Amino acid sequence: CKSHSQEAQEYLDELKLAVAWNRVDIAKSEIFNGDVEWKSCDLEEVMMDALVNDKPEFVKLFIDNGANIYDFLTYSRLQRLYCTISPKCLLYSLLLKKHEENRLTLAGMSGQQHKEMIDTCPLFTLHEVSRVLKDFLHDACRGFYQEPKSGSKKKTDKSHAKRLPGPLDMNQKSENPWRDLFLWAVLQNRHKMAYYFWAMGQEGVAAALAACKIVREMSHLETEAEVVCRMKEAKYEQLAVELFSECYHNSEDRAFALLVRRNRFWSKTTCLHLATEADTKSFFAHDGVQAFLTKIWWGDMSTSTPILKLICGFWCPFLIYTNLISFSEETQSVEEPESFKELDSLDTERTLLFPKELDRGDTKLETQDTSGSVAYGTVVFTRWKKFWTAPVTVFMGNVIMYFAFLFLFSHVLLVDFKPPPPKGPSILEVILYFWVFTVVLEEIRQPSMHNWNKCDMVAIFLFIVGVTCRMLNSTFQDGRTILAIDFMVFTLRLIHIFAIHKQLGPKIIIVERM
Repeated sequence: CKSHSQEAQEYLDELKLAVAWNRVDIAKSEIFNGDVEWKSCDLEEVMMDALVNDKPEFVKLFIDNGANIYDFLTYSRLQRLYCTISPKCLLYSLLLKKHEENRLTLAGMSGQQHKEMIDTCPLFTLHEVSRVLKDFLHDACRGFYQEPKSGSKKKTDKSHAKRLPGPLDMNQKSENPWRDLFLWAVLQNRHKMAYYFWAMGQEGVAAALAACKIVREMSHLETEAEVVCRMKEAKYEQLAVELFSECYHNSEDRAFALLVRRNRFWSKTTCLHLATEADTKSFFAHDGVQAFLTKIWWGDMSTSTPILKLICGFWCPFLIYTNLISFSEETQSVEEPESFKELDSLDTERTLLFPKELDRGDTKLETQDTSGSVAYGTVVFTRWKKFWTAPVTVFMGNVIMYFAFLFLFSHVLLVDFKPPPPKGPSILEVILYFWVFTVVLEEIRQPSMHNWNKCDMVAIFLFIVGVTCRMLNSTFQDGRTILAIDFMVFTLRLIHIFAIHKQLGPKIIIVERM
């Protein structure tokens, strides 16, 4: 079939046959041998075939030989890719569910509008894809496949949103084609294809962590054991760990910045947020991540500070102005973060990496005014702020105050538990009531309901029942008994506090599971 022509169009039939027969070796040796100059537009049709039929070798071959993915992937083509998924695929059922929900919403329109929508809409739309992604990634995919809002088109956007589920210009090119194709491949469990798109795309650590979250969530929904096995064999977490490890060995400070940088293509979420959402234990176990978390945990204090010194500083704050606790140098040069200007342009959260930068700026001004000596007032303020705002101090304060709460509770039950009004309750008991009221407010503030929240709710419920009973003469002793049982429930909360201890923590988790 070969001719001596150098026109790419004359070789398209042979290329389509090579794709259909999955003969990438023949395509390399006979078609892409350098004799013909291929343009991106010539390869669009065969690229679509290779994507739909899951042939990553051909996709790579086409991109290496002239295909421009940025010109190829429009929102229209991306939507077509989602419309060609197999009905046996889990993604198909998820999209179908969103499609049915959308039809129920549209049923509120007039008959003619509804008919027009059904006639013009394809099987699945990118709007439905974005809703599926939102179920998995939450805030990390906020704004995906949606037209950016503009003030001049406010009224138009409102009327448009009523008619169309996803107000996108379908001829518009994808802003980030590698990410969109990566998500498309991950959602279909096509991991070999996804690895290639991941390698070609940007923000690799964030992308791998997002894929971990998607695969984890989909494995819970999948019913086919073989497919679940393939999902569990996916190596996205390993990719994230290996890439971050390479960054960490190259530059520790830049790797730390990578963890808290707001990723532009993942709705300004950070890698730490994505890792938390995906529950990637291997990623958190990495030395670099642990070092950064330790740095955040201790704030501007030395990470080698003994806990006993910290407790001494907590009970006697004047000790923080001695050499008992080591702090970062107040006179450190303000120019230190200059090497991170390009990271700052990518929305680096510098407050976590350099929390003392503003303090140093003030110190520098005062140094100029006082001929090199730092003002005493500034030192007092910065040390006070560094000590009390460090997460380790906040946590230690919570632990100490919780012990104080338990001591107060036990003292009231054993020593100061007076009969019902008018004799009681005592002043200490009233203080205990107020303390438990603050615990109730804290429970209301917390959005999540994990097991320890449920334990707190049981404790609060028993406390309310106990207090109600102790106010009546007939049930006074019963109320005391209920409050004693409630004290035991509050004491069990110490297990959660000590779970972070590196010796006790693992043993507590073992006992809990047993």
